Amino acid sequence: MASKYELRATVRGMRRMRGQTATAALADSLAEQLRGLTRKFDARVVACFASTTLEPPTAAFLSWARDHDVQVLLPRASSETTLEWCVDTGELAEHPRLRVPEPVGPALASGLDTAELLLLPAAAADRSGTRLGWGGGYYDRALAVLEPEQRARIIAVVHDDEVLERLPREPHDVRIAGIVTPSVYLETPANAN
Repeated sequence: MASKYELRATVRGMRRMRGQTATAALADSLAEQLRGLTRKFDARVVACFASTTLEPPTAAFLSWARDHDVQVLLPRASSETTLEWCVDTGELAEHPRLRVPEPVGPALASGLDTAELLLLPAAAADRSGTRLGWGGGYYDRALAVLEPEQRARIIAVVHDDEVLERLPREPHDVRIAGIVTPSVYLETPANAN
């Protein structure tokens, strides 16, 4: 099996080959999937992320959520290892080091623990419930403190070709309950345990 490092490099290459135009064309399909999950979980507070130009595009979903009174919490790196959460207002700025879009505005005193649905970025995910992040550990640290009922609502957001049969997993990797792509939602047997 390829290492996490090798898998991340492969995914980066595939995303660059797909390109910004083809990725942007997935916005409506992904937004429909994410709206469906919001309804399925009857979520009024959703944790999500503002996507880069090569990630599965979340901007259309974020816009829909703002228009439909669904509060979305977006992450912002508050240190080299920690995320803080802000309510999405549509205003974003690029993080100077990580080069990802982040929300502008005050951080919430509470955070991820108030979300009823958690939509996470990932490099890849597997059908057993393993999420491959980008190696910073931000999300694993943020998710580790959640209660079991919240872990049952952790969904990785990836491209269709980033759903794999098996990924390397380490003890600190928090399991995911599902995977969503622009074309499908899959529940995992891990149920985020």
